[in-house]
Order: sequence, then C-alpha cells, then structure tokens
Amino acid sequence: MSNKESICLYVISDHYNGGLTAWSTWSTCSSTCGPGKHVRTRKCQNPLPSTGGQDCPDTLPLFEVADCDAGTCPAPIPSTDTDQWYPWTTWYPCKTLSDGSNFRVRHRLCITRRCQGDREETDTTCTPDSTVARRKRATDTCSDGNDLTLSS
Repeated sequence: MSNKESICLYVISDHYNGGLTAWSTWSTCSSTCGPGKHVRTRKCQNPLPSTGGQDCPDTLPLFEVADCDAGTCPAPIPSTDTDQWYPWTTWYPCKTLSDGSNFRVRHRLCITRRCQGDREETDTTCTPDSTVARRKRATDTCSDGNDLTLSS
C-alpha cells in the first residue's frame, strides 16, 4: 500500500455586489442668468462588483437633473435708437501670448435683432494680473470733452 497525500485547496470566494458612490456635487447651472438645469452623478464602484457579484440595479439612477436659477438677468440698457445691448461682461484675465503681447476680452449681447457695434471688445494694453480701464472706441466721448481716437 502506498501513501497518498491529499492537498486541500480552500478558496474563499466572497461575492461582492456593486455599490453606489456618493452623489457628486451639482454642476454649474446651464444658464448664466435666469432658470437653467444642473446635473449630479454617481458611479457603481463602491465597491466594484467582483467574483461574480452583481452590478448595481438598473433601477438606481446614476445621474440626476434638476432645475437651477442663476439669478436675475441684467436689465437692458435703454438706448435712443434701435440698438439695445446688455451691459459688457467683466474683463477676462489678461493673457500673455506666445509672441509676448498681452490680450484680454469682454463680451456683450444684443437684445434686439440688430445691433450696430462690436459684440466683443479687446484690450492689448493690459498687463497680467492688473486692472486696466476699458479701451475707448473712436466713437466714444470722454467726460472731459476730449474725444479719444484710436489707431491700429
């Protein structure tokens, strides 16, 4: 008779079903003023399903959409002609371009169907991290009566 050895292999196989993470923070509102929508999400990875465990149930939502309000829209600036514009946005930060020049922009929206003038204004006299008064257009009138003429 020969001796036989038996080797027993014990495999611990716990099944882990997927679990949901906590909700993310709400995204920014889709509107810059007035009503809009925002979203938050979560994932099925707390824990990830493993060793034959099940995914999170399809009945549990992975995202939610809700109404949001970005605040009161600015009132239009009254105009003596048909042009009606919203006020200019604040200046975007001044950036230095690859050629060494500086540049920043701001925008405004036309309220009426047709507006004369620019929707975007640029400033090339800014310096990074500084506040520079807006560049006057050739049609602007200075408060002291000295009109400003720009040359390109």
